[in-house]
Amino acid sequence: MSRLIGEAHGGHGILRVGSVLALREALEGATRGILVPRGAETLEVLMELRSHRDRGLIPAFVEGETDRFLAELCDGVDLTEAQMSSRAEEIWDRLQGVQWDLLGSSLDYRLIAFLYSRPHRGLSPVLRPLTGRVYLWPLMEALGGGKVDPQGWIARLADGGYLEEGELVERVRFCPFCDGGHLNYVDLCPSCGSMDIENVQFIHCFTCGRVGPKEDFLVTGEMICPFCAARLRHIGSDYDIPMENQRCRDCGAAFSEPRVSCHCLLCGQWSDPADLIPRNFRVWRLTDKGVLAAQTGEMQSRFEVMDTLNYMKPEPFRHILQWMLSLSRRPPVEPFCLLSISFGDLDAFVARVGLRRAMETLRSIMGRIKEMIRTTDVSTRSEQEEILLLLPKTPLEGGLVVARRIGQIRSALPQEVASSLPLEVKIASVPEDLDDSADVDLFLAKLREVR
Repeated sequence: MSRLIGEAHGGHGILRVGSVLALREALEGATRGILVPRGAETLEVLMELRSHRDRGLIPAFVEGETDRFLAELCDGVDLTEAQMSSRAEEIWDRLQGVQWDLLGSSLDYRLIAFLYSRPHRGLSPVLRPLTGRVYLWPLMEALGGGKVDPQGWIARLADGGYLEEGELVERVRFCPFCDGGHLNYVDLCPSCGSMDIENVQFIHCFTCGRVGPKEDFLVTGEMICPFCAARLRHIGSDYDIPMENQRCRDCGAAFSEPRVSCHCLLCGQWSDPADLIPRNFRVWRLTDKGVLAAQTGEMQSRFEVMDTLNYMKPEPFRHILQWMLSLSRRPPVEPFCLLSISFGDLDAFVARVGLRRAMETLRSIMGRIKEMIRTTDVSTRSEQEEILLLLPKTPLEGGLVVARRIGQIRSALPQEVASSLPLEVKIASVPEDLDDSADVDLFLAKLREVR
């Protein structure tokens, strides 16, 4: 059963909820928050609450000692009634600015709205060493109902500009076979691969040049070479200590540095340390763009509308372009074209025609351009907020045809829209614009210099 423990502003109280069944009953009313006593169902209650499509953002508190995982799911631990009421009111004041009708339909918006209503919080990983992933994301797993990969979710929202990096918590390396984070770093013999190695001090006799373990040279307290019987009195003149200080007990090889290999304790596979997958776990916070998205409900920016032309992230796009430029240095040259499509000052355009109409216009333009290009043509967006469109196996004549058709799209727009949205298309081609350096930065600079 749920029980009212205090009155909050507007006559709605915070309910003590001790079970999932009691939570479901409470969510049918107008409760402004819940208090969950520490017990067997605490985690289940909080997970059930945060996964609720419509009311998963309401304030929640835990009574009694708790751990980091539960703390990430609630809004306070062991607070007084006055503190809970005050914090609940702060959260509700912020929630008045979100678009409630979008909470049930957009998981991304639900997460952003949660962070917006708790401005002093971020997304924090929690150490769970007994799990394969090592670090878990309690809030994201609860909001997503356990059906969304938190790392991919974070990456997508960060790429969209809604989340920004905070402090680094940990860097963990994962197995390339099973993506598990439980690895044992093992020293192996570089000759035979055995892990049965031992530390041994070796002696190098200058008289015969032989090397052996120190204990073989000790005879009744004196240093005598077991190979040539020479007395070794002075280090540096009679003998020295070589760099090798380890020995394999299987093959007898002596060495100074073992070979390090990584044994995954989850799948049993062995990997080279260089093949492990490093992953940073850090706190993530809402950006200004994320705050605006929470207030307006607009999760797709004007720039993301442009990422529909067989979009590729800038880094792999540059890599492919550099590869094609380098390949063009070897005959026979395979022609290709690179187009730059820019729209001038988009902020000014949005200010003139309004956000909704601006988005509709850009979607229409992108749809028409997509009809003109092939599936093998790829695009990206540069730091100058222009679209770069790569047309493989396209000679200059074909590229000019595409550029001219794109430029003509503006004439089909309504006059008041066309006058506010300058559309400029530039083109560079290979081999015509290829110089001796075949450098991607110089090629892009030449493209932008085209008039």
